[in-house]
Amino acid sequence: MDNQASSLREHQEALIVLLDEFDRVCKILNIPYVLFAGTMLGAVRHKGFIPWDDDLDVLMLRKDYARFLNEADTVIDRKRFYLQKEFSEHWPMFFSKLRLNGTTCLEKFHPKDQQMHQGIYMDIFPCDNAAATDFGRRIQFLA
Repeated sequence: MDNQASSLREHQEALIVLLDEFDRVCKILNIPYVLFAGTMLGAVRHKGFIPWDDDLDVLMLRKDYARFLNEADTVIDRKRFYLQKEFSEHWPMFFSKLRLNGTTCLEKFHPKDQQMHQGIYMDIFPCDNAAATDFGRRIQFLA
């Protein structure tokens, strides 16, 4: 096995640690979420990660996302994890990240803010304006 495959596997194992903590916090707070994008595809098609995937994405309805951002810090193991909230001082993006302290993961974009936490992360996305009914969501999907 080459070092790159071993390194990717270790990275994916760190992502599982993040997802376990995220899931634990969501269960305590009774906040629903779904796996999203390639994470969902990997879970269904590969029973885990897409073999070459190096990230993890979850999606929450906006009201649940807002509640998560407001309440998660009271439950997260802050010695091991850092919740990087949207539009915060060192994270100017529209979504949030849960990061693993004591790790480094340099993304393709180079942040101008050198104080930004650079730990291995999972992305937490809000879902806005989802239709309330199954039929409405199907129409949104088709549009």
